[in-house]
Amino acid sequence: MFAIGTADSNGKVTGKPEFKEADQDFKASTMRYNFDSKKGKITYVSSKEGEGYIHGETVKKDSSDNLYIRTR
Repeated sequence: MFAIGTADSNGKVTGKPEFKEADQDFKASTMRYNFDSKKGKITYVSSKEGEGYIHGETVKKDSSDNLYIRTR
């Protein structure tokens, strides 16, 4: 699966992809996810984790549910 937001006539991106897995919600610029391998890559992501938030430029998820987050 690949998802990306849509630009309006002014170039502003709206309808950014959102993904929910178990109790986590992710909002991002782009998302790629392979349902067979359970691996994914998300760019410019934000997600609420407990009382805090996760922000990353690139996030990769492996089949063991480990998240690898790259920030600037």
